[in-house]
Amino acid sequence: MTEIAAGMIAVEQLVATGVEAAAAASLARPGQLTKASLSQIAIEPSNQTSVPSLARSHHTLTVINEAAFIFGGKGSGGKLCSTDVHEVLLPINEPPKTRHELYQPVGISPVAPLPVPRFSHAACARGNELVIHGGRNEEGAIADDGHNFWLWNSELGTWSRTQSVNQPHESPLPRYGHSIFFDKDKDLLILHGGEGVGLDEDVAETWVYSFAEAKWTRFPSLPVKVLGATWHGGTLYSVGSESHRIVHTLQIDTSSLDPSQVGWTTLQTATSSVPGGQSRVGAALLPFNTTMGRCYLLQLFGINRGGAVTEHGSAHKDILSLQVPSTALSGSGIKDTIRDALPQTESGSLSWAEIEPSPTDPPSTQIEGKAYPDARSFFGAADYGDGKRVILWGGVDAYGDLVGDGWIVNLE
Repeated sequence: MTEIAAGMIAVEQLVATGVEAAAAASLARPGQLTKASLSQIAIEPSNQTSVPSLARSHHTLTVINEAAFIFGGKGSGGKLCSTDVHEVLLPINEPPKTRHELYQPVGISPVAPLPVPRFSHAACARGNELVIHGGRNEEGAIADDGHNFWLWNSELGTWSRTQSVNQPHESPLPRYGHSIFFDKDKDLLILHGGEGVGLDEDVAETWVYSFAEAKWTRFPSLPVKVLGATWHGGTLYSVGSESHRIVHTLQIDTSSLDPSQVGWTTLQTATSSVPGGQSRVGAALLPFNTTMGRCYLLQLFGINRGGAVTEHGSAHKDILSLQVPSTALSGSGIKDTIRDALPQTESGSLSWAEIEPSPTDPPSTQIEGKAYPDARSFFGAADYGDGKRVILWGGVDAYGDLVGDGWIVNLE
């Protein structure tokens, strides 16, 4: 009987040890986002007799509901694209096929003003509206819309312009090369960075616009030149030009909008052979959030600042991810805390990783026979809208030529 009891205790200890080991092994796996599949989008013939090419650069791509809207940019020969809005219906089937439509500029009234052609502008979605701000015109001068911005209604196909109650000295100066984001919970527009007359090129301003009050509020500036930024969960993430290992964050209390209560925080990313957060221009920085509450920043493609040469010339064709700190009480936050406490394990937080591409097999489309997008910069990109996919379009390849293909990146 004693032998049986001893045997049962040994089995229990063995099972318990096995469970602990399995749990430790599960927790020891770094929480990095490392895989994605890519599919090229095939465009079916449109019911319109003539649809201009989508080969362009320095444009914007914005997702509204189940469509991507492409606006502005530079086309063949550096000529500015028109102010037509291009709609690409987002495919939900596999292989992905879609239709391409365009909408010519129409004001809310016959005498209403319309936006001028532009490039290097900023865009975001506000419900069913496409928001456009800033940019440069055909002569390279800044598109001077004052301290207002443009709204295009995707349901009516009409343009309107906001009217701020601020005085000019209380509003952001006209600019280009900046970013704007929309906070739907408080109906706010966040503006960050940019270049222009009267702006310090080594300082990135931050402004918040309240649609309810039609008013701009200035928030703390970041004392570095910004090369990429994104907004997620009430936090503004900004990649500066000073080091590829630094990411800056600004948490904005959208309830009070009190700029005196916030300040920039600098995150030092882990040393890695992966060139994440490099000083790249013409790249895309987008957020991605898992169901467990883990947040990543995705950096797509781009060109080396200063023209440093890579194996693809000066342009990149990689997709990188940076895991940023999880919310303490989220599922991933608890896991990451345990991981960091275990010997020889780490959570992967604040470390860059290269995403391993898995092109569709066979290629989803026969257009140019591609299974993976070329290295490129100054393209349009946006979250697909479901938190799992990214859509990108156009840009300039490693040889300085325009590309007009579109891709879906499915994150795994």
